[in-house]
Amino acid sequence: QTFTGIQALVSYCQYLQELSLSYSLLSDELLLALSSEKQVQLETLRLEVHPDTKPFPRVSDKAWFTFSSHLPNINLVLLSYMTNEDDQSLLFAPYVPVTHLYFGEAPSEATMLCVGCQCPRLVELVIAAYGPGPIDRALLSIVQGCPRLSALGLGDCEITCSGLLEFVTLCAKRLRILYVWETSLIEDSELDVTKVSKNVSLLLGRTWVPEYIPLC
Repeated sequence: QTFTGIQALVSYCQYLQELSLSYSLLSDELLLALSSEKQVQLETLRLEVHPDTKPFPRVSDKAWFTFSSHLPNINLVLLSYMTNEDDQSLLFAPYVPVTHLYFGEAPSEATMLCVGCQCPRLVELVIAAYGPGPIDRALLSIVQGCPRLSALGLGDCEITCSGLLEFVTLCAKRLRILYVWETSLIEDSELDVTKVSKNVSLLLGRTWVPEYIPLC
């Protein structure tokens, strides 16, 4: 699609508020077209990333900067189904205004650390799985680099009780949602599940307990 053709389509859909598409369809032309129409006030851009769509399209920092400047309150929802062996650094380049991030497969620690450095607008993070090893270090990097993070959901991810408490301590005032499996918590010499639940509840100002997952 040429820029003129994409711009004509965007102009025709001037009341568009939510757009969902595969990351493989993303381009400078599309972002610039969405940024050039004053009538378009897109609220949510939802992108899905699958390993079978590689190589990823090259989207310039300039296009992302123009897009995020035109739509400063955009909700950019990124759903990644890449494995921990895939390089996902292109997804978290500077100026990509990711606000909601869902990892459907286990990301690598390098990817998680990249999120902490490159996603200052992130408000929600959901991780289906992680490993091998605890997720403590990666989560602490993210909470320090993402000052707006207010929702966290962990699936099959190991996290120490001490690591969870440290994470909550850093963001308790803004943390609205905290979902952690009870089976994911690793007890240590200082904290067990009961103690960490009590301490987290005190920090959040409300009762919190990990999610009970029945063993099949």
